[in-house]
Amino acid sequence: MKPEKLYICILIGIFSFLFIINIFSTFSAPSTLAFYPLEEHTKYEILKSNNISTASSSSSSENNNENNNNYQCILETPDPWDPTIPAKYFITNLTKCEAKYQGLTSLTDGFVKINFNIAKENTTCQWQCLIPNRYDVEYTTSKWFEISERSECDSIKVQCFSNYDDKYYQDLHCQVIPKKVPELKQTSKNLPKYNFHIFVVDAVSRSQGKRFLPKTIEFLENNMEAFHFPFFNKVAWNSWPNGGAFLFGKYPTKDNIPPSITKPLCDNQTFEKHYIGNILQNMGYTTLFNEDVYSIFEKTFVNSTHKLFPLGEEVKKTKTYKAGLLYDDQCKSGLDYNVEMFSKFIDAYDTNIPKFSLNWNSQTSHDQLNYLWIADDILLGFLKKYQKELDNSYFILMGDHGPNVGEHRFSHETIALEERNPMFYLSLPKDLRKDENIIVKNLRQNKKKLISHYDLYATMIDIAESVGAEIPLDTIFHGKSFFKPIPEGRDCGEMGISPMYCNCRYKKANLTSEDPLYQQIIDSIFSKMNETIAPFTDICVVPYYSSKFQPIIKEIFYPGTTKTLKIYQVIFETLPDDGRWETYVSVKFHRDSIEIQNFLNFGNRLNPPWAKRCSQTIRDFCFCKN
Repeated sequence: MKPEKLYICILIGIFSFLFIINIFSTFSAPSTLAFYPLEEHTKYEILKSNNISTASSSSSSENNNENNNNYQCILETPDPWDPTIPAKYFITNLTKCEAKYQGLTSLTDGFVKINFNIAKENTTCQWQCLIPNRYDVEYTTSKWFEISERSECDSIKVQCFSNYDDKYYQDLHCQVIPKKVPELKQTSKNLPKYNFHIFVVDAVSRSQGKRFLPKTIEFLENNMEAFHFPFFNKVAWNSWPNGGAFLFGKYPTKDNIPPSITKPLCDNQTFEKHYIGNILQNMGYTTLFNEDVYSIFEKTFVNSTHKLFPLGEEVKKTKTYKAGLLYDDQCKSGLDYNVEMFSKFIDAYDTNIPKFSLNWNSQTSHDQLNYLWIADDILLGFLKKYQKELDNSYFILMGDHGPNVGEHRFSHETIALEERNPMFYLSLPKDLRKDENIIVKNLRQNKKKLISHYDLYATMIDIAESVGAEIPLDTIFHGKSFFKPIPEGRDCGEMGISPMYCNCRYKKANLTSEDPLYQQIIDSIFSKMNETIAPFTDICVVPYYSSKFQPIIKEIFYPGTTKTLKIYQVIFETLPDDGRWETYVSVKFHRDSIEIQNFLNFGNRLNPPWAKRCSQTIRDFCFCKN
C-alpha cells in the first residue's frame, strides 16, 4: 500500500473511533438527579440527545474571515437602575387604595355566610357556580341556589337582596373543596414526591423584579436559597407561545427566518398530552390551574383538579375594575384572587398528597409598567406563610416575557432590551439544597449561561421523571435541563430563538435613508402586508405607511449572516392608528437582484392597539373596521 493511502486509512480509523466514543458518551450520560438516584431513562435520554443541538456558537466561514468579535454572543443584563431611564418608570402610578366597605358575605367549607351586622333589613342571598367548559374559552353558570345549600365548585358568584327584590350587593368567592385523589403510581425506588409550584407574573422582566419586588426576591434568595437566572431568554413575542414553550415544550413560531440564522425546530406536541401538569396529574398529583384572566391557553383541554378561570372573567366585567383594576371598591386585584386560590389549594390537602400548581397572574403588570409594586408585600406574605410547604417543593417565580407593549417599550433602549429578559427564580426542595448535590453544582454553573423556556421544559420533565411520572415517548426536547451540564458558548440561533427575541448583544449598524436598500425594505414590508390583508379588507382597517415617523433600520451582525445574507431590525409607524411596529427582515444579495423577506406577517405592535383584533389568521395587524 502506498504511504499516502496508508495515511488516509489511519485518519479514517481515528475519526471512526472518536465518533463511536462520542455516541456512547452521549447515550450513557448519568442522571444528575443522583441525590435520590434514579434508574436511567434511556429512551428519554436518546430523545433528548437527538433533538438538542450541541454545536458551538460560531458563524459562517465567510464571517470567520472577518472580525469575529462582531458575531459573538455578549451576555449583559439590562441595568434596572440605568440613570438615563426617565424617573416616571421607577415610581408607582397608583395612589393608596382604601376599601370603601366590608364584604357582606364570606365562603367557608362550601357555605355562604352573611355578616348580618352590616346587612340591610330583610337580607337574603343566593349563589351560583361559575363553571369552566372543557376548553376554557367560555364558561357557564349554574342556577341560583339558596345559601342553605353547600357549593363544591371552585368559583361562585353571590347576590343579595333587601326585601327579596331590591338587589344591593354582589361578590365573587373562590374555594378549594378537596376531591378524591387517585392513588399514586408507585416507583421502584419509592422516591419522595415533592410538590411543584409555578407562579408566573405576566410581562415581568428581570429588571422589573429587581425594581418592584425587592423584599420578595430577598426572601427567595436568603430564606429559600433560590437560584436566579439573569440571562433567561423568552422565545416568542407574547404569552401564548412562551407559555406553550415552557409548559409543554411546543415550538411556537413559524417565522420566515433563514435556517442558517436560526435552527428550525419541529415538533407535534399537544397541551393535553405533554403539559407538565397533566403528566403529573396522570401519575396521581392533585393539580391547580390558577389564572386571573380567561384564558392564556384558549382551545386547550386543561384537565386540572381545580381551576380559577371564570372568576377572573367576571372580575373584568365590573365597571370599577375597568376604571381602576380593583374589584368593587374592595381594593382586591387579580393577584389577590390568585394568591387566595393558591393558599386554599395548599390548605385543602394533607401534606402527604403531592401537589402541582400553575399560578398565572396577568392583570397586575401586563399593561402597566409601574403597577407591580403592589405585588411585593402580597407575594412576600404568601412565601412567609407557606414556607414549610415550599420547602417541600420545587418552586418557580418567573415572568413569561418582559414589558412588550406601551410607551416604555419604544421610548428607551434599556427597557426595550428588558422585554427579552423575563424574571426567573428557582428554589429546590430543602432536602436537595445541599452543596454536595450534583443538581446544586450544575445550577450554580448553568445560572450564568443563556437559557430559555425550552430549557425550563426539559428541567420540568427531569422533575417529573424524578418522582416516577411516565413521559410520553414522542416528547421532543428543544432545550437542556438546568439540572445537567449545559455547554458553554450557546447562542440563540442554535437554541431555535429568533434574532427578534435574543438576549445576546450583537453589534449593530444604522442603515441610512440615503441607501437605496432603506426604501426597498420599507416597500417590501408594506407590499407583503397588502398582499396578506387583501382577503380581509371587508373587516380589517388597512394600515398604511406613516411619513410622520422616520423608520429606524439597523443591520444586526448575527451568527449565520454573510456578505450575501444580512438581517435588519426595522421600526416604523402606520396610519390611521399611529401604530408603532418592530420587525426583522432578511436580505439576500444575488448577482443581479436582492430578495427581502420579513420574519413576520407585518410586525409586532409596540403600542396598545386602537381597536379590537378581528382575525386570528392575521391577528397581528387586522383591526376591526367597526
